[in-house]
Amino acid sequence: MILMIHEIREWMFDRDYSKVDLITFDDGLYSQYYYHDKFAELDIPMIYFISSDIVCPKDLKQSLEFPKCDVAHKEFFETGNAQHYMTIDQIKRLQCCGHEIGGHSHTHDRLSENLSLSDTYDHIVVDTQAMMSFFRKNGLDIKSFCFPYNEEFSLYRKILKRHGINKFYGKERIAIEDYR
Repeated sequence: MILMIHEIREWMFDRDYSKVDLITFDDGLYSQYYYHDKFAELDIPMIYFISSDIVCPKDLKQSLEFPKCDVAHKEFFETGNAQHYMTIDQIKRLQCCGHEIGGHSHTHDRLSENLSLSDTYDHIVVDTQAMMSFFRKNGLDIKSFCFPYNEEFSLYRKILKRHGINKFYGKERIAIEDYR
């Protein structure tokens, strides 16, 4: 079973994870890094999926509020405030701890919103190039990808495969809120 986690809450540490084969963390929220040690105790493989345009600058103080993911996204998309997200150094530390870093697009756009096929293709190509450039520039080699909003497109997979990404995650994951 593959578990999907966005924002971290204390109740998550009181669960039985014996049936979980993989934990995936979406969006690169700072709470995921902050509570990394608690999850590392579970000894379950983990992938942190990062949207490369939504990374906290090194000089910005990160918030310990840990808002819900949609609130953090709204704040970032409306104001550019990335204080609820990890820095690149934190992302690299997770990889050094043995965790996989995966892509979650560059801009985390919703692609199902009335784009033509041509516009969708153009967006995915440009977005993927920007994401891959960010990861390469920062010394991160990604092989896995999680579709933003779990919107899977075969076209998206084909474009990502051209960049060496060969593992994909989306709707098959179970949200931790639904895991019993």
